[in-house]
Amino acid sequence: MRIARSLALALAFAILGIAVPASAETTYGLTGGIIEVRNAPSPSHAATYVNGGGFAVVPVGPVSLIPGLAIEYSTDIGSWGVVASGVCDISLGKLPFGLDVVALLLHDQLGSDFANAALYLGVGGGGTWFVDEKLTLSLAWNYYRGLNDAAVPNSQGPTLFVGRTF
Repeated sequence: MRIARSLALALAFAILGIAVPASAETTYGLTGGIIEVRNAPSPSHAATYVNGGGFAVVPVGPVSLIPGLAIEYSTDIGSWGVVASGVCDISLGKLPFGLDVVALLLHDQLGSDFANAALYLGVGGGGTWFVDEKLTLSLAWNYYRGLNDAAVPNSQGPTLFVGRTF
């Protein structure tokens, strides 16, 4: 448990404390998307979350570290929470695509029951299509591990996000 807590704190600090090099051009954006969570190891449906209001700081370059913060809500189980994310996007040269490494810290609770909220650490990989200079579509597959409750199962699933920079 102590290791999981340390990892969660390190991830949160890394997401919120990433320094942008002075030479990098920085843009700001909003994200929204859908997260499908499936139980692991059996691939049965657990929940679908709509994710919106995400805000990201995007240092533009061949390798971009993109911290983000968003709110998520599941219509099928009625839970909600906050998602802190960190994405490392590696550009594929002149192609409008990038490969992504994803890290997530998810907080999930029913109603106002903050004391019994579940915390998850997620990691995964995927890709981003840069539709134009402002619009992106990202698809990833993530694996999640419950941090604060032994009864919380491991899970996995795809995420689809749309991003728009200013």
